[in-house]
Amino acid sequence: MKDIGPDYIDYWQSVCEAQRRLTTSFGIRVQDGFCSAVNAVDVGRSLAFGRLYQIPVRLEILPNYLRVIIDDHLLNSPNSDLMDVLNGKKSFRDALAASTTEPRRSRESRLRREERSGTGLLRQMPGDAVPGGESF
Repeated sequence: MKDIGPDYIDYWQSVCEAQRRLTTSFGIRVQDGFCSAVNAVDVGRSLAFGRLYQIPVRLEILPNYLRVIIDDHLLNSPNSDLMDVLNGKKSFRDALAASTTEPRRSRESRLRREERSGTGLLRQMPGDAVPGGESF
């Protein structure tokens, strides 16, 4: 999911079952010419933090936590324009213009929707225990 501000787009990491009771969410904020990490505390205002990375960005220079956020976002939002913006194939202004024509959803409504739909559930990995004590 993403939130749109007047001069930025926040692309959020999905919320899994283990994070439901946590009050902090993480994402990546994209602005004209650069990106950075972003967090939101207790469904409040989001704040960018950390180093700024110039767009187009080489993913291998990003810290692991930002790459995990990007991977998670893309896994859960396959139609997202995040990679196109980060690698310069789509301009930030075009992404912002396209995003403002989409319905804007707040983080709070997104969390409620994920909870109702069950899309925020933990993903099982090979070797994880499943009901009945078996692993897959």
